[in-house]
Amino acid sequence: MNPWFLGAYAGYANLDSAQKTPKTEALYREGLLQLPFIRGLELPFYEDIHETDSHALIHSLPKSWDYIITTLPGTMNALSQNSNYGLASPDESGREAALSRLKSVKQRTEVIHNKHGRKSIQAIEIHSAPRGNIASQDSLRRSLETLLTWNWDGVALILEHCDAWHADGEFSKGFLTLQSELATIGNLSIHVGLNWGRSVLEGRRTETIHRHIELAGKKLKSLFFSGTAISDPLYGTWQDNHAAIRLDSSEIWESSGSLLT
Repeated sequence: MNPWFLGAYAGYANLDSAQKTPKTEALYREGLLQLPFIRGLELPFYEDIHETDSHALIHSLPKSWDYIITTLPGTMNALSQNSNYGLASPDESGREAALSRLKSVKQRTEVIHNKHGRKSIQAIEIHSAPRGNIASQDSLRRSLETLLTWNWDGVALILEHCDAWHADGEFSKGFLTLQSELATIGNLSIHVGLNWGRSVLEGRRTETIHRHIELAGKKLKSLFFSGTAISDPLYGTWQDNHAAIRLDSSEIWESSGSLLT
């Protein structure tokens, strides 16, 4: 079985609004189908499974692929409007809003499974929002325990680690530390996921991802390869913006300062 899931939505998201049409989205997906070794896609969840037309997306997803749903886009959108939003929020209304969003994720998962005639959604990626200076491990634990009372029908829950909060402001997502997330999960049947670029961004060195892999141990369920760069004309310095892999070629999209090689 092909092992790779592709977070291709990040590439399509870079198109301007005028370019985002049902036709261009269909062409983009057709191109993805030609790629070798791909098991399936990482699907972003905003307020729904698509920014504008969830019904059309669900009916156009290839049934031959498996999928992972990431709730990060919707989480970041919600945080821009309410800094107390998140599963780890000590503010009860913010925590309940995050749980409510996950009820919608669960409902969409069931719709997709019914459409495909099988369990094509393999996992849901959740996050320890809000910012680490606000977030509460006790609140996160309560949220995780609540989620585990729901029938996910075999779909795995993955707490995806993002770069942790620092008092000096040097962070992008700024959620809880991996150590705090692992301690909160404890013996719950929830695993963690890592993102190469976000771990490197957090520690400001490529070795950080190796340390995070060791820390996660048997709790590690997924590892996504997203890049970050230093002094790059396209991608800047220490940004969580999916800097492309550095291949030392002449492609216009290539990052000359990417740390992902």
